[in-house]
Amino acid sequence: MSKTQYRSGNSWAGRAGKLVLSLSAVSVWGACAPQQGAQAPTATTTDETVSYTIPNVTAAVTGTETQEKKSVIMAVVPMPFTVADTPKKECVPGADDKSGSLLGGLISVNNGQVAKKPYVVTSQTGVDFTPKTLTFQIKVTNHSDKVMKLEGAYLKLNINSEDVVLSDSDTQKFHAGILLPNDSHSFTIAGPDWGHNPDEAIITFQAITVPDDFDKAGAVSDTANFSWTFKAKLETKQAQSKKTVENLMLDPAEAANLHCHPGAVAAN
Repeated sequence: MSKTQYRSGNSWAGRAGKLVLSLSAVSVWGACAPQQGAQAPTATTTDETVSYTIPNVTAAVTGTETQEKKSVIMAVVPMPFTVADTPKKECVPGADDKSGSLLGGLISVNNGQVAKKPYVVTSQTGVDFTPKTLTFQIKVTNHSDKVMKLEGAYLKLNINSEDVVLSDSDTQKFHAGILLPNDSHSFTIAGPDWGHNPDEAIITFQAITVPDDFDKAGAVSDTANFSWTFKAKLETKQAQSKKTVENLMLDPAEAANLHCHPGAVAAN
């Protein structure tokens, strides 16, 4: 209870009597007064410039993405990272929230309606990149007159001279590949999350023991090894963003729907 509201009176008894009278008046007024939820929300929108980083992966030597051996052609291209909108929303109690006081509690129960409390909701458009993993598109073309199975081929990824793990499900799909004569198949092979990679890197992708020649019976008689080198780095860019701040009166269900944080308080 705020002491500044009840300073008149010469004794605690006198103050208590005036407090009872004041609270009774408030209860009567609350039954007729408009609910807090009826207050019109206020909002302000501003334009902001935000900075973000996006990986850029390119071939160390342009034109080496596609390579041909005796009976097989392989092309490996890093999947480009694209920018996507990532809306963000935060909801915190308003700085003037007095829901914990006795006076606020009495007002909130009038007419049996659920109390509405002030919240500050901040919405902002942001940017982020996808995919989050270092991913490659692989195209394999069988130029032989035999059926080619990729089950014996081995894929390997190396970042700054350190071997890293490729997606197990993606490599299984690659190994299950069967190409008819003069047939082509494309595969997506994902590596580690980009957040685990350094800002700049030399990346080596290898396909080892790929079937490259066959005998008359169709058995593999020779294999080929492929290797691609890429340069990767994080680039910083800027984009325009809109930020909207709303002052709303919300009941508990509405606040829960907006994932409001009860522990934080909006700044004045």
